Amino acid sequence: MSRPRTASTTNSDAYRAYIAGRAAIRARTASAAARAIADYHRAIVLDSSFAPAYAGLAHAYNVAADWGWDLPGVTYDSLGPLATRAARRAIALDSLNSETWLGAAMGARSDNPELALDYNRRAVRLDAANIEALHQLAWGYYGTGELDSAIAIEQRVPSRDPYFAYAYAGAAEFLSIAGRPLEALAWASQGLSIDSGFAALYRRAADADLHLGRWAAGRAAATRAVELGDVPAPNRALVAIASLEAGDTARARAALDSLGRMLRAKLQRSPSGLSRTDAGYLAGAYAQLGQTDSAIAWVGRVAPWQRRFHAARFLRHWMYDPLRSDPRFQALVAEVR
Repeated sequence: MSRPRTASTTNSDAYRAYIAGRAAIRARTASAAARAIADYHRAIVLDSSFAPAYAGLAHAYNVAADWGWDLPGVTYDSLGPLATRAARRAIALDSLNSETWLGAAMGARSDNPELALDYNRRAVRLDAANIEALHQLAWGYYGTGELDSAIAIEQRVPSRDPYFAYAYAGAAEFLSIAGRPLEALAWASQGLSIDSGFAALYRRAADADLHLGRWAAGRAAATRAVELGDVPAPNRALVAIASLEAGDTARARAALDSLGRMLRAKLQRSPSGLSRTDAGYLAGAYAQLGQTDSAIAWVGRVAPWQRRFHAARFLRHWMYDPLRSDPRFQALVAEVR
């Protein structure tokens, strides 16, 4: 096993800015990502040869693209190229650092998930104690369709760092996609017992609750996720699904149409498509409502690289079950595989 390298700067202020960025991005909210990006930029201004700061930028930009966050002064379509540029700069400066290969993996996901997985493996080989690298290795396997490997690796992360909350959320998401909602809910609940303020865990709990027919619990969890700063669109979609329990299809349809209008405005600023977090959840909610044409249309509005990286979700998640036999849905998934 290779020996891990320390962060490559002698500028203490640059290093502090970099550490602040790493701490911020762990919160997994749009405001936290904006702070992380500002911190990484500050580190680069202080030391323009500080490779891990560029890697941090690549990481933050990719997570923002994947989650569909709106960042000040940055369009959604530019997030992928920004991540790639930062990742290449990091590798050019230091190809022997785990953090730089983690950044390279994040930068490669939009173009080549298989290459990204290779970079993820390099990051872990260089520093087996890098928790974020191990967590992202799980997502690397997920992005190549190896869901069982993703689950196994993500479930190892808390044994290394029991307070890394997103590992619980990641495991819960993978398990939901795999059709194992009881296990997904257990992982989300375990994460919430450690960090009750981590917004994404409530969305994962809501997803599992709704799959299990726990409508009130699902609605409450999705509402709490938004209160804590999680991405609004997927949680609004989940709340609309919860409305179906009482047969209130008119209310659910009105809520989804309102969300669709909001996302169409966002789509005008992002002609290549939206994230699976935005358009993908809306498509799943329309599918559950029985509005197949609207569901198919919104699957088509997910950016192609997002459909490719998240193919396992579209192929296996319960939300899309009503679309499985539709040739249009099959074609949209097949075209990016």
